[in-house]
Amino acid sequence: MNHLLTLFFITCLSPTLLAQNSRFSAAEQEVVKVIDTFFTHFHQRDSAKLRPLCYPKIHLQAVKYKDGKPEISQDSLQGFLKAIASIPPTLKVEERLLDYKVQIDADLATVWTPYQFFVNDKLSHQGANAFTLVRINSTWQITAIIDTRRKQ
Repeated sequence: MNHLLTLFFITCLSPTLLAQNSRFSAAEQEVVKVIDTFFTHFHQRDSAKLRPLCYPKIHLQAVKYKDGKPEISQDSLQGFLKAIASIPPTLKVEERLLDYKVQIDADLATVWTPYQFFVNDKLSHQGANAFTLVRINSTWQITAIIDTRRKQ
């Protein structure tokens, strides 16, 4: 009976899993996995696990708006990791990625991810992330992130 139940679930889930996997090529799946892992560790506030996903001289920028005008802020990897680690455990932060647009040429990849950012389950802001990744020693690393942050 357990075997029949397992077979039933595999049969029902297989088309869904195949559809998700067939959306991206194998190379694109590798890049998407880096982005997904990045956000898993971000939500866990685990700066030690975030660090190896990022190139040491990563460019971190954000386009914020003041009086309707864009302003660009910059951060270092160290500053970013410190900010992530200092998020109070009582504060729930979640960035929900709405889509992935992946482009790859040889060892260079870009990923565009529209998102919504929630603080304690309330929409704080939304925008898009633009990731640049480079494959170094067979491993994809994030070399740049720039995002927009629009209030709603």
